[in-house]
Amino acid sequence: MKYDAISAELISKINSDVNDSVQYVTDMQQYGLEEYWAVAGKRGDCEDYALKKLKLLRDAGFPKQDLNLAVCEISGQGHCVLVVRFDDHDDMVLDNNSDVIIPWWKMAVKWIEVSVDGDFTKWEKVDA
Repeated sequence: MKYDAISAELISKINSDVNDSVQYVTDMQQYGLEEYWAVAGKRGDCEDYALKKLKLLRDAGFPKQDLNLAVCEISGQGHCVLVVRFDDHDDMVLDNNSDVIIPWWKMAVKWIEVSVDGDFTKWEKVDA
C-alpha cells in the first residue's frame, strides 16, 4: 500500500470514527469471558476496536496483507492495536487510546507479537 494524503486521511478518519463510536468495555463485562475477540459494535475492548478498524479498511480497499494486529503491553497490561503496513513509509498504528496515528516505533509500549501478512493464524514475536 502506498502512503499518500488519501490513505493517511482515510486511516485517520476510520481511527477517530471508531474511537468515537465504540464504548470501551472489557470482555468480562460484555461476554462474561476473560478474553473474546469480535468486531466491535457499539461496545468492545482494544482488540474489538482493532478488528472493526481492520474491517472498515478492508471494505475501503486496503490489502489484507497490509493490515495486522499487534499485541503489546502498556504499564504491564495487555493491549491490541491495528498496524497498517505501507511500502514507502513507516508502519502506522491505529489505537483506541488515541486519535493520533503514529509510526509503530513511537509507541511507548512493549511489543510482544504481530500477525503476519493479515493472517491471524500466524504470529511472530517482536524484538523491538
